[in-house]
Amino acid sequence: MNTTPSEQDEGAVLLARTAQEMEQRFQATFEQAAVGMAHVAPSGHFLAINQKFCEIVGYQHSELITRTFQEITYAPDLSADVAYVNQLLVGELTTYAMEKRYIRRDGSLVWINLTVSLVRNENNTPRYFISVIEDISQRKQLEETLRQQNNYLNQIVNNAPDIIARFDRNLRHLSINAAATRATGLLISDYLGKTNRELGMPASQVDAWDAALEMVFATGEEGIIEFNYSGPNGHHWYQSKLAPERDQEGEIVSILSIARDVTVLRQAQEKLQRSEARSRRLMDSNIIGVFFAEGSLIIEANDAFLQMLGYQQEDLQAHGLDWTTITPPEYAKLDERAIQQLLVRGSCTPYEKEFIHKDGSRVPILIGAATVQEDPTQWVCFVMDLSEQKRINDELARAAQAFQTLADHVPDIITRHDATTFRYLYANPAITHATGLPPEAFPGKTSQELGMPEELYLFFEQQLTHVVQTRQPFNISYSAHSVDQLRQYQSNLVPEYDSDQNMISILVITYDITELKELESRKDAFISIAGHELRTPLTSLKGNLQLANRQLDRLIADDQGLFMSPTQLTLHEVQKRLTRSLHQVALQQRLINDLLDVSRITINKLELSIEECDLRALVQESVEDQLASTPTQAIQLDIQTTDSVLIMADRDRIGQVISNYLTNAIKYSNNDQPITVGLSVQADQARVWVQDHGPGLSADAQQHIWERFYQEPGVTARSGSGTGLGIGLYICQTIIAHHNGQLGVESTLGQGSTFWFTLPLSTSQ
Repeated sequence: MNTTPSEQDEGAVLLARTAQEMEQRFQATFEQAAVGMAHVAPSGHFLAINQKFCEIVGYQHSELITRTFQEITYAPDLSADVAYVNQLLVGELTTYAMEKRYIRRDGSLVWINLTVSLVRNENNTPRYFISVIEDISQRKQLEETLRQQNNYLNQIVNNAPDIIARFDRNLRHLSINAAATRATGLLISDYLGKTNRELGMPASQVDAWDAALEMVFATGEEGIIEFNYSGPNGHHWYQSKLAPERDQEGEIVSILSIARDVTVLRQAQEKLQRSEARSRRLMDSNIIGVFFAEGSLIIEANDAFLQMLGYQQEDLQAHGLDWTTITPPEYAKLDERAIQQLLVRGSCTPYEKEFIHKDGSRVPILIGAATVQEDPTQWVCFVMDLSEQKRINDELARAAQAFQTLADHVPDIITRHDATTFRYLYANPAITHATGLPPEAFPGKTSQELGMPEELYLFFEQQLTHVVQTRQPFNISYSAHSVDQLRQYQSNLVPEYDSDQNMISILVITYDITELKELESRKDAFISIAGHELRTPLTSLKGNLQLANRQLDRLIADDQGLFMSPTQLTLHEVQKRLTRSLHQVALQQRLINDLLDVSRITINKLELSIEECDLRALVQESVEDQLASTPTQAIQLDIQTTDSVLIMADRDRIGQVISNYLTNAIKYSNNDQPITVGLSVQADQARVWVQDHGPGLSADAQQHIWERFYQEPGVTARSGSGTGLGIGLYICQTIIAHHNGQLGVESTLGQGSTFWFTLPLSTSQ
């Protein structure tokens, strides 16, 4: 079909107009985009840039157009970017996206999300890159803030000795900290999603727990429950505080449980009772969404936008999409203002709103628009999904709320200090009980400015300085005047770091240990009194028994005959009973002497008579004495020197240590299991050891056996070996320390133990 010149002219005009409209649309898209856009030569030079890109990097258009992307890319991010570019150039990729940093004109860094594709000529040679640059600095900052808040919370949770857990409305565990693993041996993953019943808690305790949790859910009031648990570390008692956790609407969604191990306090009470009992026994026993709209109708949209709202291209083509119907009514005024800006100046300032997803949910977005056609009016809209940012904000809010809930309800004092100035950054409500000051009085102040006594605040700042210098957490114990009295405290100081491992603050968790110290003091006083009161009658009893035994010896010797008369038989039987009684009195005297030694150690009055003595001879004598009292026990000597081993020491006290080692070895060994006592000399030190083949000690027990009144649970002494108080090794440790020596134990469960000590040789050796 032939066309006239006039028709051809009209077609050309129409084609030109269409091309012009497309160019205008492109220019509007490019210039008014809510994100940075650029065309970049294969060499890296910018060919075209929009104003948003200039704003992101802080350059004027005339400055930035003369730069290359390599020049403004932060050096650590450049190699990855160039690698992607090379893959585009050789055809390995058609597009790539990455997060990187640009160097702004003022030298600061800005995080951006970069999406790049390559435009090629007809002969397939690279022509230029199309880059879309999205400023994600705010998201990065939010992520960093969330990370720090999570770190703060994790520092508290992970360093807290308390078991911290959260329960949902089905009474299942939502979370739990590592303290639970230490207490029960169960992994954190074993708890999650399970109830106490499913975890094997005894039925009676489950019923109590369920009732307490359900009461908090029902009333919204805090609750307290006490319970006990037998785990790998023994039987422990706990007191748990239950606090409701609410959502933004005020509905209770979960319960925070903070279980404090009160075993130490109970054990201190029980130790006092056991001490009394022992004493009594001594006596009797897609990047960004884009759509074009005409009026309220969306006439074209990319997949990123449609997928953002749960739609497909088929939905748009078949049914169309009206942006006003997917906008909640409360955003009508914002949309009207944006349309007025479009009509007046051809673009609108980006603003936040929500669209309604296909499934009925709401999607938070950032939207900007620019007019691309006037008759009829059409505009292009750029839509950024803010769901991730909102999620981060929500997580940040939840993390902050969780931290606040925890800090508001723990009885311990929690403070945070600036790592440079040591000024308070935070203090929880528990600090009021100790200082009389409300927590809001602390932020921004130093301890001195808050009126802390000079000696105390200088001590406290010295400890904070120690954390800064060592970059390690540590514990301190100290006394301080509370509102009403002098109290004893223990503080854990934990350094906190930012993402670059710069120390920014120090977290301090302080526990009041006054009651525990008072119990220990009462126990020590009781031990001292009981020991002195019991020693005198036992000494008299021993003397009378010895006198009676000697008299029996004379009677038996005077009545020697060929055959033993009934009287002699009776006298021999009485003598045996006297011998056993003397042995038992000796055991009781040793227990009392140990108690008195503990009392002397406690008040720092353990007296030593230091003189030069031969350790080699002392070891031999100790073994001979032991063999005399336990002749059926095999004891081997391994003395690795024939010379005298001279030391400056209290001979009786060192003999007491060797005797204690030997007695313990015999107590936990069978007669057919030989015990080895050894002595060696190395450089300027003498080393003595006692090796047995008894039940051995766990790694945990090896740390605690030197403590007062510690007795390893589950380890049974040999029948007839006597009952100990758990203080012998504590006394040994003190004696060796007073001699400037060292001691320790090497042990494997089921294979026996080797207890040893070293002492410095005399200068005359």
